[in-house]
Order: sequence, then structure tokens, then C-alpha cells
Amino acid sequence: VVLRIFGTRALGLRPLATKIEFTCLKMLENSLVPAPKALALVTHEGSQAIVMEYRTGHLNTRPKQIDDFLDSYALELWKIHQTPISREFDELIKLENSNSDDIHQIKDASDFEKFSSLETRLYMCLRSIEKPSSTKTLLHADYWPGNVLCTDDKVTTVLDWEECCIGDPYKDLAIAHIDLAFWLDIESADKFVESYFKESKQKLDSKRMAWWKLFSCLRPAGGRLPQWAKVYPKIGRSEVTLEYMTKCQSEIGLSALKSLNH
Repeated sequence: VVLRIFGTRALGLRPLATKIEFTCLKMLENSLVPAPKALALVTHEGSQAIVMEYRTGHLNTRPKQIDDFLDSYALELWKIHQTPISREFDELIKLENSNSDDIHQIKDASDFEKFSSLETRLYMCLRSIEKPSSTKTLLHADYWPGNVLCTDDKVTTVLDWEECCIGDPYKDLAIAHIDLAFWLDIESADKFVESYFKESKQKLDSKRMAWWKLFSCLRPAGGRLPQWAKVYPKIGRSEVTLEYMTKCQSEIGLSALKSLNH
């Protein structure tokens, strides 16, 4: 088993994180999503912690068959979005009111003085366009390759549900898209989105996707992208540099602006 303990920073940003993740994992037991089972909610050194099962697998830093990995990665995200939401989970999300305003999430987490000129442009565009209406589903909200375990190129476990919430599935898609661009390249990230819509048998709403791509480009805004870049050498991906990540952010952001006629 594993004892999952949330740090002071995580709980400072989201005081109910432990309870929310535990409730989400219990909810996922009745789904097709390959998530670890939550065994108990316990007290550890004065704070709540989750006892959960240990899952085997590896971090797929260099997929051998990229298309197979992308298809599996898209399928598991689609499964997340098909998960029925329990009343207990819904009530917890409403209690914390965590996803009431996605633009304010960017504002609250960012240092505007450190925004690049592009980030400022993206933010002003995001504020000027009405948020797309959508159906609401379960979201992982931090779905990137560092949060999944694989066997060969197949996703076998989805980890780290501390940011899970209820919202527009395009939010998850856009977050996954930019992180796949960092992890692999923009072409592979685009193929992932195509695979998701092939699996879901839905049609891509390009304007809605563009709005959420602006949002995803702003998640590391305000000087946070250098912190993200420090992760990659630690997992053997030293070629993923801050320069490369900035280039991806710029290309995706500018493409989204063009789609929104800005």
C-alpha cells in the first residue's frame, strides 16, 4: 500500500484536497478508469492522508510506438469524462467552489508583473471572449504524462487526482494537449486530440478548443514555466528545455488567437 500525504502548499491552495481526492478515487472504483483504489482516509501527523493500493508500471518518458501511446492516453481521458459523478463528490466541489471561474484561477495563481508580452496578450483575449458553454463532466485537471503509469505504451494507471473537479472536458483536453507538446511535440499533441474525438465519436468544436488552449498556455504564465522546465532533466529528458517549452507555448497560443480571430 501507499500512504498519500498532501504537502502544505497543496493544502494551502486547496484545503479539501485530501477529502476530494479520496472521494473521487472511491467514485472511480465503479468506472472503467484505471485509478488506484483508495483504501482508507486516515490521520497522519495531524493531517488527513489517503491509504491507497500500490500500482505497478513505469513513467513513459520515451514511447516506442507513439501512436499506440497517444491512442491509449486519449482513451483513458475519454473514460474519465464518462464517469458518473456521485452526489458526495458533487457536494464537495460545490462546497469549495473551486471551479467557479477559470479566469480567476489564472489570476490568483499568477504574478502579472512577470507575464511576457505574449502571456499578457493571451490573458486579455481570454478575458474579452465569453467562456464557451458546455456539458459538465469529471475532470482530472492535471492530465499529463507525468501522472500516468504505463506497461509498454499502454496507460495502465492514472495518478494524482488532487486537482480533480467538475467542468468542461475541453479543459482537460487543452491541458493534456500542451503538456504532450512539451513531452513529445505539437504534432503528437494534435494527434492525441484527434484520437480523443475519434474515440468519443464527437465533433471537435474548434472555437471552444481555442479558448481552452489560451487557458492552458496561461497555466505556467507569470514566471512559472521555468519551474516546469526543471522537471524534465530529472526524468531523463534534458532535451526538453525552457526555450523549447516557451516555443511550444507561443505556437499554441498564437494558433488559438488566430482561431478566435484575434
